[in-house]
Amino acid sequence: MGCGTGANFPCLRERVGPEGRVVGVDLVPAMLKQARARSDRAGWENVHVVRGDATRPPVGSVDALLSTFVVGMLDQPDAAVREWVTQVEPGGRVTLLNATRSDRPAALPLNFALRLFVRLTAPGYRLGRDSPTAELERRWDLARDALFEGTRDQHAERLGWGLVPLASGRVPP
Repeated sequence: MGCGTGANFPCLRERVGPEGRVVGVDLVPAMLKQARARSDRAGWENVHVVRGDATRPPVGSVDALLSTFVVGMLDQPDAAVREWVTQVEPGGRVTLLNATRSDRPAALPLNFALRLFVRLTAPGYRLGRDSPTAELERRWDLARDALFEGTRDQHAERLGWGLVPLASGRVPP
């Protein structure tokens, strides 16, 4: 979900092998155009891109699902994640990545940059008093909690100086 420009395609394609299939879903036509071009340049016949809303995924049953930097943009990320879990076959993994502030003291300048970026790009927040970064983090918490409610064998870690939380779980049989 949220394939963007297809930056994850090489890694995903390596994981599924030549017989598997990667389907990238994104709502933004410009992102899909870049993802399609990446796939075409590489000659990947088993990588497909589809325009779709992450809250109503246009795919059926899948073996695994990766969502990168999407849950923070959804009004109800917990509902979307619960839906994603139902679409993954038993034993399959659902993995989420997003952006939040880091708790590392050395990342203080990065936190400032993240807050500025989010304020400038979040619709309706530029001049308001509400913190769009706090809302982004609230949505991450909802998504992660929904993922962990519906999965087993959970894993959580923070990447990129603590700015990128990752949460993953396996769909029970």
